[in-house]
Amino acid sequence: MSIKVLIFKSICMCRKMIYKCRGISVKQFASFANFAYAAQSAEQKMDVYLHPDKSEVNILLFIHGGGWVSGDKTDYIRPCIRGRAKGICCVTMNYRMLNPGTPERQSVNYLSMLDDIGMAIVALKTKLIAEGYPPRKLALCGASAGAHLAMLYGYSRYEQSAIPITFLAQQQGPTDFTDSSDTNQHKQKSILWMLSMLANKTISGQDVLNKVPALKDMSPLYHVKPGAPPTLMCYGGKDELVPLSQGINLRTALDLAGVRNDIFVYPNSGHGWPDTADSAIQDAYNAKFLEYFNTYFRE
Repeated sequence: MSIKVLIFKSICMCRKMIYKCRGISVKQFASFANFAYAAQSAEQKMDVYLHPDKSEVNILLFIHGGGWVSGDKTDYIRPCIRGRAKGICCVTMNYRMLNPGTPERQSVNYLSMLDDIGMAIVALKTKLIAEGYPPRKLALCGASAGAHLAMLYGYSRYEQSAIPITFLAQQQGPTDFTDSSDTNQHKQKSILWMLSMLANKTISGQDVLNKVPALKDMSPLYHVKPGAPPTLMCYGGKDELVPLSQGINLRTALDLAGVRNDIFVYPNSGHGWPDTADSAIQDAYNAKFLEYFNTYFRE
């Protein structure tokens, strides 16, 4: 698998979501569109969807996927509109992405992205209070690369969050970059290239075998500990990019730490939008999401 193919597959979910969102205006529905939460980059913006009735709010914060190099906050415009109609504060954010060919992105790595999430939450809290919507609790949601960032922030920085993180909902997110079980040499080279960009340092195959600290630091699985947010997750049984084992291993770590978790497997789906043959499982995932929402936002 070439680097180009790897990146293409990693952003396929985002593109499918974008196609589904064409013709919808963010400004038509968002209470605050392109709200800047920091000033280091033009990418540091978010869209905030609020119900007109002012009150204390719970928040769903969506983090887009796209292989850490692509995607956009508008990928989640539809769930944000649906949530807004039901009185939920929904937020979707952009963040600094990888692109070593762009001068302003040369120093960007996964820590930059985590910092962006933290700054977005701080700015969101300030804005909501100023507008008369005191924030109560927050859930982090994401798919693929966005799921990875949601988990990594949720497990490693939940105690620092300006708004309490009550649960995580992730779809097909990488959890362990020290996993060396995939023996496809072409895929390994592509992944090493991507990991090197994420870490902003060269990562070798030997580094993966040795489970070096840099890889553990980037892997959500190694940050799981008692008290971490409950986690809802789903994976495709035919996913060649983020294999099911990533979810199974995370479930084991969460179980050992005593953290509630639920995993759904789409046996007919690869990486991206669930296959229609898995629609019943998708419905079950959505029902479980609602259960998490009603349970943890009401505590």
